[in-house]
Amino acid sequence: MFGNYDFGLNEEQEQRAAALHRESIIVDTLFQGPCGYRSFTDEMVQTLKDDFEKHRSVERGLWDAVLMPIRGAIKGEFPDFEACWRDSGITAGNRQAGGSNAEEALQLLQSNLHDA
Repeated sequence: MFGNYDFGLNEEQEQRAAALHRESIIVDTLFQGPCGYRSFTDEMVQTLKDDFEKHRSVERGLWDAVLMPIRGAIKGEFPDFEACWRDSGITAGNRQAGGSNAEEALQLLQSNLHDA
């Protein structure tokens, strides 16, 4: 299962690790969060491919792939993505606010708003 890793712990250690994870504040400092491209539906992948064939811009394709699942989850159209976040146990996240120019930075910040 995606997101589950074997760290070689025995049953007692697994239970202790799970309890610590549940009881701790977990801050994700990764740009992507706990859900990656493997959580995309076949329909999402096809939409990204179709859009890329129209614009042929690698940079735009990357941004589309970053923003699509966030926007879908916010709109309630991608419940698996939201479930992945919630199941991960993350308490807080850190989102990148960079980009190669001001427009990209604003676009990324916009993606984190509830009405994006």
